[in-house]
Amino acid sequence: MTDVAAVPISELLHDAEKGGCQAGITYLQQLRLRKMVDPHSVLCIGSQLLTKYSGKLGDEKWPVLEQVLLASLQAGADDWSAYCLKSLKKRFPKSHRVQRLVGQCNEARGDYDAAEEVYEGIMEEASDDMVTEKRKLAAKLGETGVVGRRTTPFGTRPTYHMVVVLLQPTTAGGVEALSSDIANFQTDTEVWQQVAMAYAAQGQVQQAAYCFEEVIHRTDPVDRSFPYPSCCTCCNRHVFRTNGRRVSR
Repeated sequence: MTDVAAVPISELLHDAEKGGCQAGITYLQQLRLRKMVDPHSVLCIGSQLLTKYSGKLGDEKWPVLEQVLLASLQAGADDWSAYCLKSLKKRFPKSHRVQRLVGQCNEARGDYDAAEEVYEGIMEEASDDMVTEKRKLAAKLGETGVVGRRTTPFGTRPTYHMVVVLLQPTTAGGVEALSSDIANFQTDTEVWQQVAMAYAAQGQVQQAAYCFEEVIHRTDPVDRSFPYPSCCTCCNRHVFRTNGRRVSR
């Protein structure tokens, strides 16, 4: 019997593209389990499942709806995001998870005030909900100008997700808003990286270098270290390794 977890995701996608309910379910499940993001294929396979096999999905229908909704927000497929959100709200009207999706839809439209209001409502009932607090921070970034914009096949839209692409100048207010909240996310490398990018966009290279060091010290992935030497060069910091860790002076 084949271990699905060992099958390359490209093979699972190939099987799913042939059609069939189970192959599509398996592909989307493995994307979730492997924490992989591919909005185009999720929209393609997920919309097929919801259109042709909705009655056969059983309880799997709900994670598929959520997955397609999130993919549609990234791709700018508004019709699908509206359809998925309506279905989820009908099934789980009081769910904080679904309410958070409402906030993310607001972020995708650039309505950050409405998104923050949704997140604040959730946190009034669940003050320790760090996922919602992180989304609230993302909405704050959008409102203050840290969030850039991205081009999709459906037009230009805000980057609503946490790790935003800085395609336009970052405001000083946005940097201040982000750095003031980092105490709540000391172990979150995504937030440290976002702070680093925000400082770099403002030309505050010493602060950016410090934040990149935090990312490297916590995870040390090669792809995240690339911006770091440039920051160090700009502020005359000398970089070397000690016991496998980058240190600057």
